Amino acid sequence: MRPWLGKQKPPEMAEKIRLSVIEWWRDPEHKAKHSGTNHPRYIDGRAKNVYYPAEFRRLKPLIKERDAHRCQLCGTSEKLSVHHINYIKTDLRLENLVTLCVADNSRVNSRRDHWQAYFEGYFASVEIAA
Repeated sequence: MRPWLGKQKPPEMAEKIRLSVIEWWRDPEHKAKHSGTNHPRYIDGRAKNVYYPAEFRRLKPLIKERDAHRCQLCGTSEKLSVHHINYIKTDLRLENLVTLCVADNSRVNSRRDHWQAYFEGYFASVEIAA
């Protein structure tokens, strides 16, 4: 029986757990299994800044200006970001970029097929100034 179940653990137990976790992370065998090319999130040595190349940083103000500094879903002008319609971060064509607020940019990351079709249809009906 665990009398602390549903309550805060006794301090001596919490400290014991904390120390065992620290020891686990410091264990050379564990480090070898979970670092570098063995790390579960390692992907063929790609560069860290693949998401924000200099060209994309240069295009962001142009896209926001083209979209009148408004989110193209809700119309707000606060906390704007630029979204890749086809979700390919290296595709920097103007027709693949759209201004969204941070909240909507997070929202369109689910149901990607739906949102990609929505924005492709949206730009088919709106004239894009190059």
